Amino acid sequence: MDDQALRTCICETGRELLENGLIARTWGNVSARADGGHYLVTPSGMDYGSIAPEDIALCDLATGKWTGPRRPSGERAVHALAYSMFEDVNFVIHTHQTYASALGLCGYKPGCFTGEERQQLGGVTVARYGLSGTKTLQNAMREAMSRGARTIFMAHHGVLICARSHDEALMRAQLLERLCRRCWQGVLEQAAPVMEQKRLDSVLAKVRHAHPLACAARTDALLTMAALNRPIRAQLDDMAQMIGPVIPVTQSAAAGEISAALDKRCAVLVPGVGAVVCGKDEDDTQALAVLADKAAVCALHTAALGQRAQLSRADIALQHLVYQQKYAKQKEAGK
Repeated sequence: MDDQALRTCICETGRELLENGLIARTWGNVSARADGGHYLVTPSGMDYGSIAPEDIALCDLATGKWTGPRRPSGERAVHALAYSMFEDVNFVIHTHQTYASALGLCGYKPGCFTGEERQQLGGVTVARYGLSGTKTLQNAMREAMSRGARTIFMAHHGVLICARSHDEALMRAQLLERLCRRCWQGVLEQAAPVMEQKRLDSVLAKVRHAHPLACAARTDALLTMAALNRPIRAQLDDMAQMIGPVIPVTQSAAAGEISAALDKRCAVLVPGVGAVVCGKDEDDTQALAVLADKAAVCALHTAALGQRAQLSRADIALQHLVYQQKYAKQKEAGK
């Protein structure tokens, strides 16, 4: 492909990942090898639905320098590492897909997938945790790539998929999510109470007096966590960034109790409802619903395996602060 075709392909890939539920909001990133010494990568803090070919940055593999109207992804060093270490890799995607994120926390073993499945994925391994954009993460990814695997679970973060082409990368991302869903160990509470819609509408109407954008997220995983009266602790970077250290549980579905909880947190578990979330705008609120469900899926998986797999308080606090100061401001400014 020529430069313009590659840029267009990257933009279309981001939208495909978004439509398939493999990324949300501005999280994740996509890149393609441009030539022997350069690669193209998506910009930082920009919604995939609005990225245009001219927004894609051109980066130098050797120096790390870049050109373009927008700053490239903060994960670009990981993409550069993949192109430097794997000569056959021409396309790289980093996703935050739900079930792969859960398995990346704990429970993945080579025996989870068949030999044929691992071959289709180009080999699979797990990279230890490092904060986004840090040398610790780069070193962890270098170590993981040295094992030769093209599909890498990034603990507490997501997945990196290296491939020869766009088609192969997308196939691997979709296949991985199906396989991880099969291997998921969480147990859903089949008898979890579910509030009737008429009553829920009445409760939300009252909550919206104080929190106009509040809405319910009613997934099986969230209903189960609420029924278990079990707060969700941050295990993944994206929850830490946008929600913070915990999604608390209310003791009832009373509108006043929900409103009080939303005064302190943007997401709260509610018995019979699942979760009630409230962002700064509708896009924020939708993203919070997705993150809350993913966090519940991960919590159920790790609990079933007897693992905590939580981020440290310091890492959570730092990421939440950085998100609030950087990415939220970028969005508000329309960058």
